[in-house]
Amino acid sequence: MARSVTDAFIAACNAADTDECFIVLVTVNDPNLPAPVRLNTSGENQVSNGETYLACPIQVTLSDDTEDRPPQAKLVMDNIDRTIIAGLRSLNAPPTVTLQIVKASDLDTVEMELTDFEMRTITYNTLTIEGTLTLEALFSEPAAQHSFTPSLFPGLF
Repeated sequence: MARSVTDAFIAACNAADTDECFIVLVTVNDPNLPAPVRLNTSGENQVSNGETYLACPIQVTLSDDTEDRPPQAKLVMDNIDRTIIAGLRSLNAPPTVTLQIVKASDLDTVEMELTDFEMRTITYNTLTIEGTLTLEALFSEPAAQHSFTPSLFPGLF
C-alpha cells in the first residue's frame, strides 16, 4: 500500500546520518474512557495540532506492508501507573488506536498516519503492557450478500 509522505521525510529516512528525529504519537480511544489517552515516544511531553501527548516509554513495531495479510503492529509500553491497568480491565471491547509519525522539528505536520487499529491480545505484568494492533478482519468478511447459484444468477450458468 503506497503512502504519501513529504520529500523531507524521505530524505531524512534515507540519509546516512541526519539531525532529524522522528516521534511516534499514539492515541488510544474508547467510549469508556473520559478522554483519549495520548502518548509519545520522545521522552518529554509534546503538543501536536493542539493536543498534548504525554511522554511514556513506548516501543512501536510496525509490520511489513504486504498484500496477503492485513497490517499489524505491536505496542509495548512501560507500566508506569496502576490506573492504566485498572482502565484496561474496565474495557468491554478493544480500544481503537491511531499512530502518527511526526518530525521533532515540525510536530504539527503528520508525516504518516495509521488509523483504525484495534488493540487486541493485551497482556501486562509489573513492568510492561503489550498489545497487538490489528485492523478489522476484512479478509474473513463475505464479499457478496448472495451465493452465486443458478436460481439467483441464471446468466452465469
